[in-house]
This record gives sequence, C-alpha cells and structure tokens, in this order.
Amino acid sequence: MEEKVVNKLLLRGIRRGDMPFECSDNVVDHWLLDATSHLSDEAKVSVRTKLKHRLQDAALLKSGQSLEIVVVPLGRLIERIRKGARLTLTDIAERLGRPDHYVKEIEESDAAVPPVSTQEFADLMQLFHLKYSRISEIVRRSIDSLGLGRIDQWSEAATNGLQMDKNREHLRESRNTLEYKRQQKNTQARDSAESWLVSLEGQLRSRGRTDLLS
Repeated sequence: MEEKVVNKLLLRGIRRGDMPFECSDNVVDHWLLDATSHLSDEAKVSVRTKLKHRLQDAALLKSGQSLEIVVVPLGRLIERIRKGARLTLTDIAERLGRPDHYVKEIEESDAAVPPVSTQEFADLMQLFHLKYSRISEIVRRSIDSLGLGRIDQWSEAATNGLQMDKNREHLRESRNTLEYKRQQKNTQARDSAESWLVSLEGQLRSRGRTDLLS
C-alpha cells in the first residue's frame, strides 16, 4: 500500500469517525503533512509504520468478519481474507517478518493444516484476528473431505478391471487392500491434524491470547 494512499485513507477515516485512532486530526496532520521537520527520520518512519499497521489491522478484521461461509483448506481462508482487505503478499510478509513466498506457500497449500509450525501460524492468527474455534472447524472439515471419492474410484476401477477374473478371492483382497489404505491414510491425517490443533491451542494460551480462544 503506497504511503500517499495510507495518509489519505487515514485522514479521511479519522475525520469521518470510523477509524478508532487515539490521535486527533491536528496531531495526524502535524505528523504526516507539515510539521515533521523537527522529527528524526527514524521517528517519521515509526509514526507512518504504526499508522499503516492500524489501517491494515482494521481492514483484516473487517474482511475476516465478512466471510460467513467456511472456507477450506486454511490456506484459502488466509488468501480470501488478505484479498478482501486489499493487502498484498508483501504487506502480510512484512508484518510477519518473512519473505513473500512464505505467505504464498501457505495460501496455496491444499493440506488440512498449513506447512508451518503452530508457533508461526499463531503469529498469523493474531495478525488476521482469527479465532481458534474457526480454525479447528476448518481443519476438521478438511480432514472429513480428505481423499473422499478418489479411493472409491480406484475401487471401482479395480472391480471393472477384474470382473472377468475367475479368481474372486483376488478381487476381494484387492478391494480390501484399497479400503484399508484409505482408512489408514485418513486416520493418520486426522491424528496429525488433531495433534497440530492441540499444539496451536497451547501456543495461544502461552501467549495469553484468551481473546482468540473464546
């Protein structure tokens, strides 16, 4: 987000009364427009960065609250909230202290849980104002739909390919093997996801973020 756009939106938001900033019009005008010559460059950057972050926080919160449907997997939820807030990959990456491709990898992941540690995802939850209940619901819905249809299609193909086989026992063994693999895969995925959620909850508790656990 360009600095001129940030300044314009900030001042307009404060004047309209829809931006919950603690500073008045005069103070913001003083910082951002005319009377900054006596401030150090470091102070100017700090002021602009904090105000920019407040705008981003408000936009992310509003975008997340506007999504009434459950979006799966988690990466797609992150992407939709970010785009709804009109923020770039770079905007989010900078807030997390990560490169752009880090955020992109999360957004493009089709896994039930993203390819990051629970500590890293807790950082993302705080930035996006995401509740734990919402995250756990999405993860469990992803697990419930994991692999459904694909294994059944394989079973049907195996049946069609072997229907002329006189060895019916071989057919039954093949179908049983496919079913066992499906159950084993889903069980492992579910156990891994549940363990991830427990760890994520522990991360939020250790940070005192009960607001995200409520």
